[in-house]
Amino acid sequence: MCAAVASRVAPVARGAHVLPRGRTQGRAWLLGDRERMALFLHVASARVPADPEAIADPKRVMVDLAAHSRRTDIRLDMVPRQGSGRSEGPAYTSRLIEYVSDVRDGWRPHIAAASCDSLRRCLHCLDGLVEQGGL
Repeated sequence: MCAAVASRVAPVARGAHVLPRGRTQGRAWLLGDRERMALFLHVASARVPADPEAIADPKRVMVDLAAHSRRTDIRLDMVPRQGSGRSEGPAYTSRLIEYVSDVRDGWRPHIAAASCDSLRRCLHCLDGLVEQGGL
């Protein structure tokens, strides 16, 4: 999933590649684009948290959002089956890659940066490096 996130952040930074510091931070960045996350998961946008970086477990939030999806395939793919002992469904990662990779209707890093200060700072830093010729 990190590579998929990097591929979407990279065009924003004019060719630079970036990976979030950890999976938790990367997942928070994905939640930062509330409108597109809600559309992708087929849930009300009001369900998507407004301050994703304040969430202790963004993965749990995404799975919980998927559990409320109006689409059966999203629920089957992203939500763990009861009694499985897993924290996510069988196609959780594939679905997030799909969300990040969809250039037309998927994740928008510049929008997510408005609610994810760490992403905003990262993009700003990368823009500075590109301007200086460092990337």
